[in-house]
Amino acid sequence: MSERTPDDRLWCVHTWGPDEICPCASAQDAILLANEINGFFEGHMVAKDWGPNSVIAWARPMVWKGSAKDHAIALTEHQQQRIEHFLKRIGAKEASDQ
Repeated sequence: MSERTPDDRLWCVHTWGPDEICPCASAQDAILLANEINGFFEGHMVAKDWGPNSVIAWARPMVWKGSAKDHAIALTEHQQQRIEHFLKRIGAKEASDQ
């Protein structure tokens, strides 16, 4: 059996801290999402003073360890959550513009 290439595998992003796994459609999407998550946390770490309850989190792309069926289900759910989050942000921005 030959070794699979990154494009053949199922990908996700693991965020340490909250210990969250987000399925991704491709290796490229996993890299982009990890960078987005890390940028978000970096911005918050720089903007706030560190205290005893500060949370350190870091995201990294990785190969999905579950089944293809579970990946497909989780990917659909995750994409729906991102759409809902985006729509809430747009609604909040429109409300603040008025």
